[in-house]
Amino acid sequence: MNSNVAFHQEASKTISDRETLKVILHPLRTRLITAMAKEAKTVKELSSVVGVEPTKLYYHVKLLQKAGIIAAVEERQVGNLTETSYLCTAKDIFVDPELSQGLGQGSAFERTIAAFISALRSSLLGSYRRTQEKRKGREGKTQTFSLGIQTLKLDEKEAEDFLRRFNGLVKEFDAKGGGEARQYEIGFAFYPSVPPEEESQDKEKK
Repeated sequence: MNSNVAFHQEASKTISDRETLKVILHPLRTRLITAMAKEAKTVKELSSVVGVEPTKLYYHVKLLQKAGIIAAVEERQVGNLTETSYLCTAKDIFVDPELSQGLGQGSAFERTIAAFISALRSSLLGSYRRTQEKRKGREGKTQTFSLGIQTLKLDEKEAEDFLRRFNGLVKEFDAKGGGEARQYEIGFAFYPSVPPEEESQDKEKK
């Protein structure tokens, strides 16, 4: 027996308080959020995605639910057990930049970056290992793993246009996914940088 919970997923959600920020900073919870961003999943299904035993995930799932990051959207009876499917309350989750302003070493912003890098590393290595394991003893095309850092020179308006077009491209290709489509993940960071020569000039002026 299945029962759906009335729920509407928002397009985006901005984290503006530090307590909620602390909840999402954990690398494992970052991966769980990514897994539930577009598709509802049970704890058992999440276990297969992140490679962690279900019993060790319930605590993290409950924290995310209590913080309003995810919500229960469906319950189904499996034998004597009730399985609950969870979905992120918003497709995209952002952190309010003001949370990082005026903070020094160990700031919320720095911890956010550390959590992002840790989650990206775990996701990349996990996906690579699972892909290699699946290909053992079989011939086939090498799966695409593309890594790199690209520098662009853009003014403020061009930067905004780049982000808009990038997000549009992601949505366009995501909508095309057919029955035989593979799942791909994007680890994405877009930020202004100071060239080394400018940084040296600034230090000389001080």
